[in-house]
Amino acid sequence: LPKKSRWSTNFRIMILLAFGIALSIYPNLLENKLLKLAITLCLWSFILYLLYEGSFLKKTGIAVLYYAFNGAIDTGCIFGAMLLLQLDFTGLALRKMTYLSVVGFSKFLTVFLMWAVAHFRKKKKMQDISGQQFLLIFTYPLLSSVMLAILIFRSGSETDLNFSTFLFGIALIIANAGILYIINDMDKTARQTQEMMLLRQQNEMQTRNYQSLDTAYSAQRKVTHDFKRHIQIVYDLLKQGEYSAAEDYLSRLQSDRSLSGFCVHSQHPVIDVILNQKYQMALENDITMQIQINDLHNVLIPVNYLTVILSNLLDNAIEACQKLPSDKRIICTILLQQKLFISVRNTSVPVTIIDNKIATTKKCSLEHGYGIPAVECVLDQLHAEYALEYKNGWFQFAAEIPMQ
Repeated sequence: LPKKSRWSTNFRIMILLAFGIALSIYPNLLENKLLKLAITLCLWSFILYLLYEGSFLKKTGIAVLYYAFNGAIDTGCIFGAMLLLQLDFTGLALRKMTYLSVVGFSKFLTVFLMWAVAHFRKKKKMQDISGQQFLLIFTYPLLSSVMLAILIFRSGSETDLNFSTFLFGIALIIANAGILYIINDMDKTARQTQEMMLLRQQNEMQTRNYQSLDTAYSAQRKVTHDFKRHIQIVYDLLKQGEYSAAEDYLSRLQSDRSLSGFCVHSQHPVIDVILNQKYQMALENDITMQIQINDLHNVLIPVNYLTVILSNLLDNAIEACQKLPSDKRIICTILLQQKLFISVRNTSVPVTIIDNKIATTKKCSLEHGYGIPAVECVLDQLHAEYALEYKNGWFQFAAEIPMQ
């Protein structure tokens, strides 16, 4: 579920902890199990309503799943302790410190498993998960679980855990929480490093494209000057009645590629430069490139963002076509209506897309480059919607960018 923006992360955690404690205490005071279940689900649905967006039905379903998940872990831990100690539930409950250790561990296990699911889901979106990360995340909690089970088992002949053993168990739980914090901090640092690399690539690309813009403007001024001169020559030939010479001159002009370098005119100078530049690059690589645009002079997106989006998408499309022996085609569509629609389709070798991401088989996903991730990073900042698709030999990246 998407988070409601008015709540900070720390405040959200405090509310969840407070409700978790309340739900652990107050429903247990009720004797009617159905009433306790109803109150618990209502309270969890209410807290989800406060903190997250989405329909009430979806939030209620999540509350039911959490209740079942939490209950299954509590039951498994308690029955596991009863099996180790060969006690019934009443006998286990009378051993207060043992019971508190088991319950505390079950609550930590619930939080840990939910954190692990959220962590791996987030990592799957960003990059592949290495074996070292699995080892880092699961080894210490697993060893702590084994140690706590051994301590409980060794206390089977005693009336209860001694105080020092109880404190050691609490210390294990706190240490595991610390490990989770460290892993989160490492992930945050890794994301910041990735963002810095993306920013550096954006700056380099902007510098190259600004230089290209200046070169293109200079070339366009030269072409405009030459074009006026050519028009004057044709006019003079026609005025003198040299029609065959004028026809021959026009034929030579038509074959002059220097005059065809500016075939795209969208009324937006940066978009024109990028499209013309990539169009010429496609021609030089024997790639057929079709461009569909309308009047884009009202596009208010910062030029550095436009540069990153268009340059990366078109460079990727050209690179993909270069790998094909034939049928090299690119279709670029940029249309401004209520939103700015950008689509780049190109013939390509098969591409695997998982969760709207291109899957990579390389050992380190950082080797895959930052073309598509750089585009996605910019689109996220622009609150755009985008999608990737591969079908029938064509790869497509499409995005809709709001103009407000």
